[in-house]
Amino acid sequence: MTRDRRNSAPSRRGSAYVLVLGAAMIVAMIGVGGAIASRTARRAAQLDSDGAALNHAALGALRAAAGNAQNTIAWRAAAKAAAPLSLTVDGIAVSAVGSDPDDADLSNDLFDRVTLVATASKGQARRIVSMTLGPDDTLSDALGSAVHSNGDITVSGGAVLMATGRVSTNGSITGGTIRADAAAVGAIAGTISGTQTTLASAFTMPSGLEARYEAIGTAIPLSAFASRRIEKNVLGPAKNPFGSTNALGVYVIDCAGQAFEVRDARLNCTLVLKDCSKLTLSSGVLWTAPRSDWPLVICSGPIHSDMVAANLSEVTANTNFNPTNMAYDGVTDTDKSDSYPSMLRGIVYSASDFSINSGALTLEGAAILAGEVKVSGTGSLRVRFKCDSAPPGFGEREYTADLSSLARVVE
Repeated sequence: MTRDRRNSAPSRRGSAYVLVLGAAMIVAMIGVGGAIASRTARRAAQLDSDGAALNHAALGALRAAAGNAQNTIAWRAAAKAAAPLSLTVDGIAVSAVGSDPDDADLSNDLFDRVTLVATASKGQARRIVSMTLGPDDTLSDALGSAVHSNGDITVSGGAVLMATGRVSTNGSITGGTIRADAAAVGAIAGTISGTQTTLASAFTMPSGLEARYEAIGTAIPLSAFASRRIEKNVLGPAKNPFGSTNALGVYVIDCAGQAFEVRDARLNCTLVLKDCSKLTLSSGVLWTAPRSDWPLVICSGPIHSDMVAANLSEVTANTNFNPTNMAYDGVTDTDKSDSYPSMLRGIVYSASDFSINSGALTLEGAAILAGEVKVSGTGSLRVRFKCDSAPPGFGEREYTADLSSLARVVE
């Protein structure tokens, strides 16, 4: 039998063509895959580079926002209204916003925390980090003293200055009897019962207190006070015979360059006395700050005390000093037969001097004076240092960062 070979060669040539085509396709696919892999690798490298840059930018924005944050109502209100940080650097858009994790209202309380959220973005890539700040309550050097003044401390005659803590000044201490530890940048002279320390440098004084507390206070017009005086009356967070109450117990009086007096009265508040030529404390006064370790007075002018050692008497003043909404040790009544210790509790601050030349003043807290301290005549100043934490404006810094709260936000 003869085999027909006419179709054998074309069949082999077709098979070879298919094999060659298949090989070419494989090579092409390898080439395309290599190109894709190369582009993917480059893209991954670019993303890694962008990611590192975005991480760095987000953390930098967070640090910048935290460093510029101020524990004031003005800053909190501004941060509430708009992002406190927003800019573009090297093609990376960075921003930071603030919020209140305690009650969701950033501008209503200086004691609430602040959560900062910083974002860095470039194209479709984005990094978000957050951290919470708390108001700094670390005592400043000045607030670490029972009494601290920017000017000299002078005790003369038979006067006595007694303190359970340090008495310090950025100036000098001169003469008289001081029953306390004493520290000064300048010379120390007098009868000092405690240790004597020369300060290497001046303590930093608080600043901006008037504006800080005015922003959370309620204004009372000077005309509301007969003879520019609080006398035989009470004033507190829920009790204001002179106008609207303030839940924080902060009241602001613009004295328009005139003097103001508190005598035979009970106060449980922070008074911000603006443009005050002089504040005088007379007779019997029980004045406590509305919160522990808060200032009871922030006065633009000098403070002078003529307070007597006797108690504040309802009988003598013919006034009920613990009426409704003004409890004393949790008790209110309607009689006029009680008596109360005549003293101050809280932080006393004056942007000027403090003086006493008769009577006795007992302060449980601390006094910070931007001017001088003068205790003379038969005056007696007794300070029981009590300040466990710094109120807004008196700390070492505005906020402290809770590093345990630092986290990356995953969308």
